[in-house]
Amino acid sequence: MSRRGSVLRAEEEPVLPTEVDPLLNFKEWEHDLKRSSGRGRCAESIALHGTKKHYCCCKCCTKRVLVLSVILSFLLVAAGGLIFYFVILPRLHSYNPIGPIDNRTAPGIPGNLTFVDTTAISTQMHWGRPANHGSEILGYDVQVRNGSDRHYAPVPACRSDDPTLSCGVGGLLGNTSYCFHARAVNSIGRGNFSTDACLRTLPAGEPTAPAGMAPAETTASEIAVRWEGSRGEGAPIAYYELQMRQGNATVTATTRTSALAPAPAAAAGASFATIYKGPELHASATELQAGTQYTFRVRAANAAKLVGKWGAEQTFHTNVATDAKVPAVPRELTGESSDSSHEVLLRWVAPVSDGGAQLLAYHLEMAVGRGGAPAVVFSGFAEQFEKHALLANTTYCFRVCAANSVGLGPYSAQTCVVTMPLQPPAAPGAPLLTAASPSQISIAWAAPPAAAAAAAVFAPILEYQVERNDWWDEAPLATVWNGTALQYTSDGLLPAARYQFRVRARNRAGWGNYSDSRTFGTDHFGACGNPNDMGIFRKTKATMKSSIQHCLIKCVFSGPSCATDCIVGALGWTHACANCWTEEGLCTEKYCIGPCIVPSSSKCAACSKENCFPDCVKCSGVPMWAYPK
Repeated sequence: MSRRGSVLRAEEEPVLPTEVDPLLNFKEWEHDLKRSSGRGRCAESIALHGTKKHYCCCKCCTKRVLVLSVILSFLLVAAGGLIFYFVILPRLHSYNPIGPIDNRTAPGIPGNLTFVDTTAISTQMHWGRPANHGSEILGYDVQVRNGSDRHYAPVPACRSDDPTLSCGVGGLLGNTSYCFHARAVNSIGRGNFSTDACLRTLPAGEPTAPAGMAPAETTASEIAVRWEGSRGEGAPIAYYELQMRQGNATVTATTRTSALAPAPAAAAGASFATIYKGPELHASATELQAGTQYTFRVRAANAAKLVGKWGAEQTFHTNVATDAKVPAVPRELTGESSDSSHEVLLRWVAPVSDGGAQLLAYHLEMAVGRGGAPAVVFSGFAEQFEKHALLANTTYCFRVCAANSVGLGPYSAQTCVVTMPLQPPAAPGAPLLTAASPSQISIAWAAPPAAAAAAAVFAPILEYQVERNDWWDEAPLATVWNGTALQYTSDGLLPAARYQFRVRARNRAGWGNYSDSRTFGTDHFGACGNPNDMGIFRKTKATMKSSIQHCLIKCVFSGPSCATDCIVGALGWTHACANCWTEEGLCTEKYCIGPCIVPSSSKCAACSKENCFPDCVKCSGVPMWAYPK
């Protein structure tokens, strides 16, 4: 009998030996198991022979274990994912120092740099508002270079903390080319510079004549004079030339000022002679005769080698040799309130005698109300002064004294003036175009003149009001904006249309006058966004829907070209514009044939608006709000 016969008989269950021969062929044992008669026998074999338990279990239960293992693994992964998403991740996020992602970036590029009011030495710049990219524009950096140079320098008048879309640039040279560029600044950083915009200033002219000549100090042998600077008119001032001529009049301590000749005859053999040539605004004449009048004049020359005209001649005198006194009281002090409610003009006449020493200055004091404490508000050689920044409908009292090299003379009696009631502001500057697109127009304007003066402290501009006409409805000017800024952007406009603007300002006294009106146009856009088609669009807006529908129905079997030609003939549009509406009609036939069995129904309008109007807007350039209802 073979070894197999001793281990397994045909009518018995497979029997596993208690001690398995390591050399037993595993394949033979597996074959014997396959001959067994089912799960019960496998289980019985397992009970009898623990040595083969692992093999028999895996062989009998593989599919069930596999399915259960997959299900259990899926449930464990799902549970772990839920715990991570709803428990762990929120805790990590709450302690995340970085926080949410910030999509803000530096601003876009300013556009359309333009120049107005250009002179030999200055210009006014304007530019279009760039995209802020999620952060408010704080200001603009503006740089300038000479047209022949590649190195830029900042423009101090244009500040990075001023969001105004304009800037005044001064200190330029005449007949010179300059190029400017600008960039915007927000809290994230600075954007890119715009492309260069260049201009050439006007040619330089003769410098203006110096003004305001006055004595600075006098003695018996010396007169020091001063004057105000000239404008170079396109070139810097190179020097001033001061000339002097001796008069034939003499002065004593009792000489009346009325007897002093404003332009005395020249002394015998005397003529104007240059006593100073240089850049300063003051000079002295020395070694003069006591108690004698001298006449002075001054002119300027600029770096362009142009010499200006002489300023007004002024006559001063040296002090008397002895017994000079303080001047007498100035006379005829008067005050007049101006129309601005915040200004008073004071005038007076020279004292009877200057005490034998040249008058050097007048000192004007002001008090609020009768009996108020006086304070000096003017010291100068002029015999009039305009006081600004006063309160409306308020009493102010003034007095004046004269001074010479000896000292101050007595004060005059008080003169009191009541300012006028508060007045509305003057008209702002006319609007200027700063940017335009097919649907927007941006404008800017200058503040009323009084708002730039010290009076604005007491009557500040509270708001501006912009009026604009309605091109589409042909309506007159009407209010479209109120605010405190000096610029405004009007949106929701139609392409290739002309709009008129004007602006006024309000203070505590009410609204002032309107500025001059200005008309600006939007950009062309799309097949219909041109003056011809938009004009027809406005003219036929009440009938064009029925005309378009008639052409679409008429040409339903003839093709798109028939409908386009029909629309052109009925309305006068260009073929490109008419074709947009043909395509809109074909779209309606394709997607809205059911709802549009009744073309005037609300369901038809809603279907066309959802499915067809967006493409028609892109094609025509006309916004959806202007479509026929």
